[in-house]
Amino acid sequence: MVMDDHQLRLLQIPPPIHPEDPDSPLPETILIDSFGYLSDRTNATTARGRRSRTKKKGKRILVTFWPAAPPRVSCFTVHCPDLKPDAFADMPKISYTEDGLVLLRITICPERQHVYTKNIRYFVYQAGTKKTPPSVKLVHCAPYFRIYDQEVALLHCHDQEMFFIAVLRRAFIEREYTDGHFNLHLYNSKTKAWSTKLMLLDSPKDFEFQSPNKGITIGGELGSVGWVDLGRGIIICDLLLLDSNQSLRYIPLPSPLSPDP
Repeated sequence: MVMDDHQLRLLQIPPPIHPEDPDSPLPETILIDSFGYLSDRTNATTARGRRSRTKKKGKRILVTFWPAAPPRVSCFTVHCPDLKPDAFADMPKISYTEDGLVLLRITICPERQHVYTKNIRYFVYQAGTKKTPPSVKLVHCAPYFRIYDQEVALLHCHDQEMFFIAVLRRAFIEREYTDGHFNLHLYNSKTKAWSTKLMLLDSPKDFEFQSPNKGITIGGELGSVGWVDLGRGIIICDLLLLDSNQSLRYIPLPSPLSPDP
């Protein structure tokens, strides 16, 4: 969609920041609007990063969260000191959240150019702790690679101080999609690189899966993530076992009580 005057006005609306008691602790969980605002206001959650991999030439980006205790809705803001609001061809968007990590999609390009994947940039915001400040880091992607919200899952590995971004797509083999074959695109925050592995279902006979509605993080010792087709089943991948096991597990969901109309 093209950034029209209405959307540009939405971007420039002051974010709905709720005044909080300065002595009250931050809520453990929040309800957050997935679409962001533009604002140069900052607080203790503000993370400062670069919009390119080159530190010296990379322009700055600031991401700030404005937490509010539920049922109030929290929001986030983005600020690039060198850019005007019309430099954003689409609204900043949260693609995924998991355990203090937030995958952000931010489009910075001329009007009508946001349809090109090369103009979409992805960042991972990491909430601060008592020992470390909040951070926001660019996730470098190939110009043709786009991350769709329903295809992605995040895994936070605290003991290794790193995270994975996992994107699952059907494998295109010999010019056609093959049931039970998937490509797992995996980003490693330590190496700052993507890899692609061909994954096979361990029970293809029971497989019924059209397209995922949502990625989920399961965690545990195996570092499991999943992709849910609400009408059929769940595909599960153990990310911490990929070196020795390149199979996917499939769990069918119960049939609906009433058929689709």
